[in-house]
This record gives sequence, C-alpha cells and structure tokens, in this order.
Amino acid sequence: MMSEFTYIKLERGEGIAKILFNRPEKLNALNPEMQNEIGEALKIADSDPEIRVIIMSGIGRAFIAGADISIMAGQNSFQYREYAKWYHEIRQQMLGSSKPIIGAVNGYAFGGGAVVAFSTDLIVAAQGAKFGQQEINVGHIKGASYLPRIVGRFRAAQIVMLGEAITAQEAYAMGLVNWVVPDEELMDKAVEIAGKLMKKSPKALMMAKQVLNIQNETSESAADYYELEVNSLCFGTPEQVESMKAFVEKRPPRF
Repeated sequence: MMSEFTYIKLERGEGIAKILFNRPEKLNALNPEMQNEIGEALKIADSDPEIRVIIMSGIGRAFIAGADISIMAGQNSFQYREYAKWYHEIRQQMLGSSKPIIGAVNGYAFGGGAVVAFSTDLIVAAQGAKFGQQEINVGHIKGASYLPRIVGRFRAAQIVMLGEAITAQEAYAMGLVNWVVPDEELMDKAVEIAGKLMKKSPKALMMAKQVLNIQNETSESAADYYELEVNSLCFGTPEQVESMKAFVEKRPPRF
C-alpha cells in the first residue's frame, strides 16, 4: 500500500512501513513541506496496527543532505527558531514512536539529515554513506545536545566543532551505526533486520525502546527502577506468555 505525498513516499506491506525521502534533485534537502510530510507519515505508520517496524531511507544519492539553505538564508533569530524547532519535534516523535525505527542510510546524512538518522533506533549504513553535523561551518550548531549521549563528550565535540564529514566506517568505529553494508545491499539488510524484530513481542520492543530512551533523561538508578516497572507490565500479557511458551517449545512465537 502506498500513501500519496509530494516529497516522500510511504510504502506499507508485510508488517513494514518504508518512509522514503523523495526530493532527489535536491539531495533530499529538507523544506517545510517535506518536514510536515515526514511527521505525517510517521503518524500513519505508528497508528497502523498492521505495521510492526518502520524503515527510513532516501531515494537517489542522499538520505537527507540537510536543510534547504535557500530557505534558511536571510532568516533572523526568530524565523530560524520557528523553522528549526521541527528538528526537536521530529526527534521526539521518532523516539516516542511505539514501533522500532531502522535508519537505512544511503549517501549523505548531513545537518538535519544526521538528526533524523541518529533519532532512529538502529542504523544500517551503506559503505558510501557520509554523516556530519556541519552547521558550525555556516555559523551555527546542531548535535551538541544529543551526540554526547550517543558517543560521549569528546567524540561529540569532534563532530560538532570540526564539522567534518564522517565516513560510514568511521561512524561504525565511533558507535554511531550498527552495520555497514555494500550500497546495493542496504535495503535488503534493513528488511532482514526488520524481519528479526517482527519475531519479537511488540509490547516488549516498545518497553525496551522506552527504557533505552529514558536513559537520556534521568539518572541510572531511576532508569533501573523504571525498567523494573515496565518490565513487570510485560509479564502476564498474551505476547509475553506466547514468547515464553514458544521458547520452551523451541518454535517461533505467533503474535
């Protein structure tokens, strides 16, 4: 099933929603319409009971090459704030999604594209992919708020302060991505991982995502307690009972 958008494609089938950025002539640079469409597609995928996993990727030579500079040029502080608050909103929407989100990163993931990529739960990068928070090169910053939680302060400082492009292999070495694959195998690998996730309890995956994300917002002890609470909520549910029964019977679970 395909939903109609202008700057993205939303394809749904076999438990997977693919959100494909589709402004290839601009290297999928973000404009306000595309930003709104990404948020709307996420809402559709998140509310669809048939969808178990979301995959995000780009069409053409880029994942998202960043913001459309022609829109940002000449903005004052207030105008930029109104434009840029989308990055906070989309990050929170992605982190708050009840479904696992896989980033299948092809080509460039710069600026706002890096924000989107690093807001997914798992990242498969094509060998030719490049990442970067290069805003420092045009007089502002992005990434300083969330990158230290992913790679630590010093790696984050390197990314944010130098504003250099990072290859897929470098990103893997930093712990920014989970897998690096040949370019032509990117989507196949993402779908393979989605298939593995679909064999897990949807409720347990949702709870795991919540606990992983709360690590960024609270102390370790509070996060440990929160994990205890949500893990307790998993037990006794039909999904948990079936998962344990299937494990004992040495068969795949049936959700």
